[in-house]
Amino acid sequence: MRNVTLTINATQFIDDDNRDTFELITDGKYSYEKGLGVLKYSESAITGMEGTETTISASPTRVVLTREGTINTTMPFEQGHKQICVYETPMGAMTINIATLKAKTGLGKNGGSLELEYTLGQNGDMAGRNSISIRVTPSVR
Repeated sequence: MRNVTLTINATQFIDDDNRDTFELITDGKYSYEKGLGVLKYSESAITGMEGTETTISASPTRVVLTREGTINTTMPFEQGHKQICVYETPMGAMTINIATLKAKTGLGKNGGSLELEYTLGQNGDMAGRNSISIRVTPSVR
């Protein structure tokens, strides 16, 4: 894996008029082989998940986000599909439903980008809509 800079933009849509957005620029690791891009980074206090390592594996049709540490989960994203996963926090575990609206990857050996848009829910009820875009660029350090 090689050193990269990750620019992560995340938006949580609260309703039609309200949204929370943040941008995180962080160091990470990246590899690309046989159509699969893998990126890793450490979460921070800014994301509220300090002590968690995030790994994202992205192929042209599927993205899997795995978190290990203070938060533990494996979240699969495949456009047009619904998935169920377990999200473990220090307060306990919960089962969440994921409906992927968009999973677009443009990764190659020099980096690139990926975009996700999805809804989360519990017990059949939608809890919110989210979007994440990640840009992977070679580290200049």
